[in-house]
Amino acid sequence: MIIYYLLFFVFLYGLIKNYKNTILIYIPTRITLHQGIVLWPSNPTLMFDTAACFFILLLYLGNRVYKQKGKFPFTIPLTIFIISEFCSSFLSNTQGNFFNFIQNVIVGVLFIYILWQVINNAEDIKKIIKGYSIIFTIAVLLSIFEQFTHFNPVIALEKALLPSSAPAGLIWESHQVRFGIFRAQAFMSISITYGAYCLLFFLFYFGFSMRHKWANYYHTTKQNILKLLLFLGIFLSGSKAPILSSLIGFLPYVRLKWIKNFRLWIVLIVLITLSEGLISNMYQDISDSFTVDYSYEYTGGSSLAMRQTQFAISYSFFQQAPVIGNGTKYLSVVREANPDILGAESIWFGLLIEKGALGILAYIILLIYPLFKGQRGDKKIQWALFLSFIAVNTMTTVPGLNFTFYYTLMILILKSQILEQSAEKKQIQQKI
Repeated sequence: MIIYYLLFFVFLYGLIKNYKNTILIYIPTRITLHQGIVLWPSNPTLMFDTAACFFILLLYLGNRVYKQKGKFPFTIPLTIFIISEFCSSFLSNTQGNFFNFIQNVIVGVLFIYILWQVINNAEDIKKIIKGYSIIFTIAVLLSIFEQFTHFNPVIALEKALLPSSAPAGLIWESHQVRFGIFRAQAFMSISITYGAYCLLFFLFYFGFSMRHKWANYYHTTKQNILKLLLFLGIFLSGSKAPILSSLIGFLPYVRLKWIKNFRLWIVLIVLITLSEGLISNMYQDISDSFTVDYSYEYTGGSSLAMRQTQFAISYSFFQQAPVIGNGTKYLSVVREANPDILGAESIWFGLLIEKGALGILAYIILLIYPLFKGQRGDKKIQWALFLSFIAVNTMTTVPGLNFTFYYTLMILILKSQILEQSAEKKQIQQKI
């Protein structure tokens, strides 16, 4: 763990020397800092990301030079989220939720607020986009390496760095082959998380690179290569939820005129022909997951029968505290009482049990609210992100993927619109 401490001190030094640039570098880097990268392993576990966000907040409060005049656009949904977290943490059946509440507020709310304040020019957005592009390119190349070797050196090192006192299940090293694909995980704690991250950034970058061309560091060819790598990463995760969610999330981009595009049909036919075996195996696996009568009859992951059982269990515990839920840590109690809940493979099961109706309402508002912000020209990007995020989290649990990444991408869209509007006003004033 000494490596993590050294990296953290480097991070703190960067914050003190150049607060803004350090945050702009940290934003894309933090997708690699999953729950297995910890500074304090014993319960309560202190994640690297939580500690980093705390110091980002601390230094921001000490010197608010980045405070902007414009109104923060997400006050309403984040306030409702904080109220829900407070109720389920301090007014519920479980005790000892103070640390979890502080962590969720710092990482889930205050970091988003600071992010909005720090990004204030075109170069800031370009740096973040470039950072994400580099991180995801390395991630996909690593996942290709995994296909040939069935080994991930990064995850192996991270597991070795975890002390014996750390809670079990922080990192799950992939050993599975599904659809004929080794389930790659790149820098993420599990394969599903890797696929989900690739999914969201692919759908974001697909629309953003065309809509806001000034924000791209890469020319058209490199942009297309990055999109192909991101799309490949979704499949190399070997996870059904991200793959199926990519079809749902891409719907806002579909145009009827594509039917007449001869070159597009040629590309599709070639791709389908080359991946016929993969598609056949995937179809059979998905079909089995929907048709088996009992969860134990299907060994390819989560099935419809399994989720029906999990929903019944979740709903029964929801009835115990339907308004504010049973509490932040109550899912572990449910697992002991009824092991059939397994991983509660849907965000809604955990919300039913722990957060209640208030938590579900807060989460829905949290996801929908950004859709009402910004210009019409970017709506398809926002809807693509919304549909994919809610789809993948409905189909399964995605450890390490919370709404902060979703909001980060939404902020990049809104900030780009503000900068473009400001540039247009300056041009009009110059003409006058």
